[in-house]
Formats: sequence, structure tokens, C-alpha cells
Amino acid sequence: MSPAGRPRPSCDGADRAPATTTTVLNALSAESWQEADDVLAWALASGGEARMPAQDHGSMYGVSFADPDGHVWEVVWTDPAAVR
Repeated sequence: MSPAGRPRPSCDGADRAPATTTTVLNALSAESWQEADDVLAWALASGGEARMPAQDHGSMYGVSFADPDGHVWEVVWTDPAAVR
């Protein structure tokens, strides 16, 4: 079941219990904060679930979600001008 109480589908069609731990964290680099938000919107529309509120640290911005199988993804944008 998902945290919302719905059965959690998996790639093989079997329902899975919600994950109680994170074993792998997948991270993607976005070209802009807007791209990070777009990936999050796509993930949520595709059955993913938001993990945390967006994190805005000025020169860094990130969002996170769990896919329908419970894998955790983070999408992060870093301002190239802030990297020296």
C-alpha cells in the first residue's frame, strides 16, 4: 500500500507493501529550477508521491519524489555561477 492507502503497483504487476527504509537514492541534475519542477509534476502525474517540500537554498533548488515502486528520486538544480 502507498502512504495514501492505495495498493502500490510494481513493474511486475504485484502489489507491494510500502517501503519502510530507503535503500537507494537516485539523483538527477536539472538545467533549471523549472526543469526540476517539471520532472516532479510529471512524476506525480505518473503515480509518484512527493517525499518532501521543495528545497530552495538560493543557488541550489531541489525536489524529491517516490516512484510507484517506492524508489526515491531527487532532482537538483545548482546555479553554475555559484560553483567556483
